[in-house]
Amino acid sequence: MLTYMSSAFNWIGNQAFGRHAPRAIILMAVSAAMAAVILAVLMLQGAGHEFGWWQWLIIGIVAFDIGGGVVANATSAAARQYHRPDRPWEPLVFAAAHVHPFAMALLLPGYTWVAGATLYTSVILAVGATLLTPRDLRRPAALFFSAVTIALCGLVTGAGWEWLAPLLILKLVAAHATLGSSQ
Repeated sequence: MLTYMSSAFNWIGNQAFGRHAPRAIILMAVSAAMAAVILAVLMLQGAGHEFGWWQWLIIGIVAFDIGGGVVANATSAAARQYHRPDRPWEPLVFAAAHVHPFAMALLLPGYTWVAGATLYTSVILAVGATLLTPRDLRRPAALFFSAVTIALCGLVTGAGWEWLAPLLILKLVAAHATLGSSQ
């Protein structure tokens, strides 16, 4: 039974951090994830949002995923795992699978469909534009697209939700879409 559980944890770790990620990276990613949860809760409570326990759980899971993902997706281990020459559009598929903004709009009062659609669409466009940029310019281009996308999302995001767009954009555009780019 312990062998099975150990294998399951190894598989989860490999998916989250890439194969053979150093412990320091794992610690940093988990710390970022926990900080994102704390900040999300503080920002939402500070803005006066009240949710049921299950809605706070959803917020915690989303914040943990994208907060930790900012760090985990920027690592060499993630680049080895997810960015191979035979899959050049993988970052776009990965970004498209992140339907968090729509889930948030559906399940959480106060996060609007306009905010969710703006965030999702702008992330997809920013990742696509980053991937079309020459490899040696991808990192600065991704940071430019991230800054524009964060500002755009800020125009339609309500109070307390300011944490969501920057974290998701940093995870998917600035970190994941630039893996394997020149340093």
